[in-house]
Amino acid sequence: MLDVVLVKLAFEHVDGPVPAASDSFSSTRAAPGSPEPTSTRSPSADSAAPGMPGGRLLLALAPDGTMLHAAVGGCRAGTTPQVAVTAPGSRTFRDVPVAEDLGGVLALRAEARDELVVVGADVECEVAEYRGGTGLRTWTAGPAEDEWHIDLDGGSPVVHAPGGPVEVPCAPVALSTLDAVRLLCDDGALVGTSDGGETWAALGRLEDADAVAFEGPGRGVALASRDDCPVTVLATENGGAGWETTGCLDGETGRAVALRAETVAAIVDDTLWRSDDGGRTWEPLG
Repeated sequence: MLDVVLVKLAFEHVDGPVPAASDSFSSTRAAPGSPEPTSTRSPSADSAAPGMPGGRLLLALAPDGTMLHAAVGGCRAGTTPQVAVTAPGSRTFRDVPVAEDLGGVLALRAEARDELVVVGADVECEVAEYRGGTGLRTWTAGPAEDEWHIDLDGGSPVVHAPGGPVEVPCAPVALSTLDAVRLLCDDGALVGTSDGGETWAALGRLEDADAVAFEGPGRGVALASRDDCPVTVLATENGGAGWETTGCLDGETGRAVALRAETVAAIVDDTLWRSDDGGRTWEPLG
């Protein structure tokens, strides 16, 4: 079960008490006078990663730099998900055979190149946890009761917590569970829980956001649309109460983002990107 850090204590440590639920959250743009972020635009569109599937994507990043991404798919719709991995230092990704009857992907977790977890549903929509071992050629299935995830259908105000389904205050867009549980809502609200989903606290607001990821209760990154950049990279150090613009990625839609220490990974349109300086400069992988 994930160790969820108390939301209130985390904010008192990072940037004072948790803000009250309201519409007066800090702006998502960099404050006047802030240094301009380093340009992150790609010199060439030819670096885009081929074969990136359509639909909702998930992305996980391990401490050693391994990246795991997947198309959600849908067991009820009869679509087949795609799961792929990028090894540390590699500029390409390869598909991995998780299970022959995999019908959908609900969540991902990456701890190392040979320690990857896929929470998926089979063609009958039964949920299981699949763990990848040496070489990722074989995956072991087990129970997934302790895993957070958004339902395959999405759009409903319910997510699955270790204790079972829990109601959330919005339709979920993205769920981040690395050392703290944070949920991005379809209206731009950012909420968190410290009690397994029984209660949710308003943490901030990020308008027109497509993806968000946190490493612990305070530090996070996000992809959001802005007038001058459709895929703006933003960062927070106070749990989402305030955001700083750190860069701009080529493309039209930010589809997924992940964070580990100073390494950030993002999927924009059909391109997988990587940054090793917290999201200020990027290189496209393909």
